[in-house]
Amino acid sequence: MKTTAQTIIDLFENWVPQSLSYSWDNVGLQVGDVDQTVTGVLTTLDVTEAIVDEAINLNANFIFAHHPLLFKSLKQVDLKTPIGRILQKALTHNIVIYAAHTNLDLVNGGINDMLADQLTLIHREIFIKEGSQRLYKLQVFVPEDAVNAVDDALVRSGIGHIGDYEACVYQTTGTGMFRPTDAANPYIGTSSRRERVKEMKLEYLLQASQIENALTALKGSHPYEEPVYDLIKLENKGEMYGLGRIGTLSQPHTLESLANFVKDVFQLQGLRVTGNLDQPINRIAIVGGSGDDFIDQAYQQGVDAYISGDIGFHQAQIAEELGLAVIDAGHYIESVMIEKMQSFFDHACKEAQLSIPIYGTNHSTDPFRYV
Repeated sequence: MKTTAQTIIDLFENWVPQSLSYSWDNVGLQVGDVDQTVTGVLTTLDVTEAIVDEAINLNANFIFAHHPLLFKSLKQVDLKTPIGRILQKALTHNIVIYAAHTNLDLVNGGINDMLADQLTLIHREIFIKEGSQRLYKLQVFVPEDAVNAVDDALVRSGIGHIGDYEACVYQTTGTGMFRPTDAANPYIGTSSRRERVKEMKLEYLLQASQIENALTALKGSHPYEEPVYDLIKLENKGEMYGLGRIGTLSQPHTLESLANFVKDVFQLQGLRVTGNLDQPINRIAIVGGSGDDFIDQAYQQGVDAYISGDIGFHQAQIAEELGLAVIDAGHYIESVMIEKMQSFFDHACKEAQLSIPIYGTNHSTDPFRYV
């Protein structure tokens, strides 16, 4: 069976739905045909012409990027411009380009958790909470001989997660009764005769973004012509999501030693620091990408230091006056997602029994050099 670009997108969006992104963002498909067969996946922070060339050389016709290629509306496609050449090459070589930006920033396990993992933060919490995902319960009624097949398909679709536990299902035994009409082609029973069948009710917890995939898995694995199921909206709060992470360093640091630690962990040529270099640092906040807007929130939450990128001159002055240490590690620390997302897709494809080569780019898209 061929693996389409939509299949790869579904694997990802079952974890990170587009609905998590901010309204101003442009996530999801950027270029290409979601029905085409995928020959390989290349993960990257940005999409540049060199990245597209790399995908062509690898025969990887699905590029997964964090930063959207098409962020602002295009009024024309000029093939003499960088974006024009990228679009031309992608379309000529049937390359799908997909972006997960602020939705990957906000989701649990996303960019900001990847950064926090690199810094070995403990006692971790969301820095700026944005909301919680809507929860549903799926109840499905299955004849006993088909329980394993249906359960396997539903679990593979990604539902049944409760906290740190996965593949969670509750089973109860009962009796199903029905009478097939003359137009039916029943799996069990004969037309015009009422049947009594031992069935099991399977119950799963799922998020709103998982419903479509779950129902597709259910209908593809259930033996009945008309599977019986209930989809119930719950009042329970789902998993919280939000921007950035706050946590405690696993070992004590001064601002200077923390800056050197950040520099080593993210393999940086340099970074910018405000504050007393001898100041003890214990609790920090980190936001991947441009974190210029969150100086005040970091101060209000009482952290010792704030780590982000693209910090402006005046915002750094405000932080200094507040006594908040700031480490501007640059935007490119988000490149940790290249290897992390390569691992995600490799694992997800194996779980789904898909044989697709997954690559992480070897090209740096960081435009800055330090002299």
